[in-house]
Amino acid sequence: MSKLIDNQSGDAESAVHSGTGRFHLQVSGSFTSGRVRMLAELEPGAGMSPVYETTGVGICAIDLPAGTRYKIQIIGIEGTVTVSSV
Repeated sequence: MSKLIDNQSGDAESAVHSGTGRFHLQVSGSFTSGRVRMLAELEPGAGMSPVYETTGVGICAIDLPAGTRYKIQIIGIEGTVTVSSV
């Protein structure tokens, strides 16, 4: 498991990472409001587009083309949240 980002409250944004194919994104913690969003650059130079968003905890499978750049945003969190790739 590799922690991508965590936050106690408010907003945060991870560094840009490179993905390779399928991986699992785990959102954990305890929060009452806010959301976690994953943005990815699906084509080189196209800019970041939303590919996943959640308002709760859980694990999801994400398929990205090899070498895709992505980042995680934490938006308006009230509580704690950790986002990891597992």
